[in-house]
Amino acid sequence: MQVTLIETKSGIEFQTTSYSGNEKDLFEASLLTDEFLSKYGQPDVVVSTDCLESVMRDNRKRAYLKESDPLYMEWQFDQTDEAKQRWLAKVAEIKTRYPFPIL
Repeated sequence: MQVTLIETKSGIEFQTTSYSGNEKDLFEASLLTDEFLSKYGQPDVVVSTDCLESVMRDNRKRAYLKESDPLYMEWQFDQTDEAKQRWLAKVAEIKTRYPFPIL
């Protein structure tokens, strides 16, 4: 998956084949030069909307597999309301953490 990071004030772009969030921090840090800061101020880096949904979908999928799927299996085994609520709460937390963009 190709991900494009864009600095909105200057239009500078950075493309990467993976995105974990660290790439954004590194790209932003690379712009913290005296020349850039005097011309544009603090950088404002965004992920291209073309790939943002895909990034969030991938992040959600990994979080579901690691965090909520084990709780789902526990609920299926126990069949208790408490186990079901733990699973549903984790799913809601993941959806909040990795929202899909509103385009």
